[in-house]
Amino acid sequence: MIADLKGWRVTSVDFTLNDYMGMAFENRSARIAMSILVWPSLTKRGESIAIGTDEYRATLSRLGGLLVERARGSEDVIEIAFQGDLSIRIPLDTDTPSGEHIIITGPDHLKIVG
Repeated sequence: MIADLKGWRVTSVDFTLNDYMGMAFENRSARIAMSILVWPSLTKRGESIAIGTDEYRATLSRLGGLLVERARGSEDVIEIAFQGDLSIRIPLDTDTPSGEHIIITGPDHLKIVG
């Protein structure tokens, strides 16, 4: 399912206090929403952007409208690359209070990755 995001557009990025972030992706006929419960690492033009900095939040906020160029998922990580040489890496092997790292909802599915 993650690899299928190639060519989809980011339609929203939102933050819930300092707890987690949400992202939505759309193509011509469907929408997928992600609640990301761990802060992803962020890379722009090959340079890491530190979590918690103003640049980190501003860069995440500017994802809206970008197209997904590549996406892949494994049991340890989800990686999504966007146009403009920008990518996020969502770790799935960290400890979280709930044990969940990301919740993905779409037209016909709900997937919780822990």
